[in-house]
Amino acid sequence: MPFKTKWLRKGVEWQFIGNVTGKEFLEAKISIYGDARFDELEIQIADFLNIDQFTADEVDIKKVAYFDQAAAKSNPKVKVAILANNSDLRDYADLYAAYLSDIDWDIQIFRDRKSATNWLGQMPA
Repeated sequence: MPFKTKWLRKGVEWQFIGNVTGKEFLEAKISIYGDARFDELEIQIADFLNIDQFTADEVDIKKVAYFDQAAAKSNPKVKVAILANNSDLRDYADLYAAYLSDIDWDIQIFRDRKSATNWLGQMPA
């Protein structure tokens, strides 16, 4: 599996590695919805800094956004940090954020972990 899920005190982090598809990004996101910790979740971190390739299309990103729109009804206040230093991946992240512009989740895209950590405040352990 090209991602690892790590639960934090008030959040979750996915570290993606190798070749990642839009379907696998969706699988990562969906994997937390049934977890009891989701209702208390304040932070999501999607770390794509160590991937080799991201293969997706607009339909894949729209599906991820659709599921997150539904999840936002259960947990409306989440900060989402997307770590991406690849321009194509950043374009997909911008598209994802645009699809979710009508919910209260705060979504930001960063080129490095330090910037994301500063934005998130003290990173929960």
